[in-house]
Amino acid sequence: MEGASVSPQVFVVDSQVGLPSRPTASPWQLSKTAWRLLLLLLFLALLGVAVEACFIYYFYKHSPALLQEDRGSHSTLKGSSDLENEVIVSGKKGMQASVSPSKPSAHLTGTINNGLLTWGVFGDAFLHDMKIEDNQLYVPREGFYYIYSSIMFIEPHFGQFKHSVLRHTPRYGSELELMKAICYSSGQQKMSNMRNSYLGGTFRLDAGDSLSIKLENSTLVRYQQVTENFFGAFMI
Repeated sequence: MEGASVSPQVFVVDSQVGLPSRPTASPWQLSKTAWRLLLLLLFLALLGVAVEACFIYYFYKHSPALLQEDRGSHSTLKGSSDLENEVIVSGKKGMQASVSPSKPSAHLTGTINNGLLTWGVFGDAFLHDMKIEDNQLYVPREGFYYIYSSIMFIEPHFGQFKHSVLRHTPRYGSELELMKAICYSSGQQKMSNMRNSYLGGTFRLDAGDSLSIKLENSTLVRYQQVTENFFGAFMI
């Protein structure tokens, strides 16, 4: 229609309406790095459980042996004070080791008896498949033996001190000198020194042979502790 006015179009905008928000990720939708870290922690936890189970199994498997060993060491310590109060000689058995050697062996300690050095089983000394009679150590089986002896003595002012290991064998009908050590003194020293003579070597012995220690000028032998003078042999 002519002469009619046209109204302008009006658009109303709601300013309080925001943009649509982005959808949040689900807590179960983890990245690959997070999954790897989670699997690593789970593996370490299972590994710790396996190691602990192995320790428990080992302890229960070996606990009887450990308890037996502890009881044996306790009984040995308990009886050591009694052994220190007596000297056992002439082939009597002394302190026995918890595990016996597989071959003949002996370790003897010495004590002064009527001015003579007498060998016996005292302190940590022992006899296994061997015997001592008349101050001689007897060999039960043929074979090679390592023989040793140590003597503590006071150096003489003048003269000599001789320490030797003898073998007594029915085959030759006489004693044989296996090893010897000699300490000479010219009398020029002002004071007597404490000396130690040690002999050791391997020899072939026959069944029935016996070994003994021979000392010249035996009055110089020092005896204060059981560990100062010893003599022994073992089959190799």
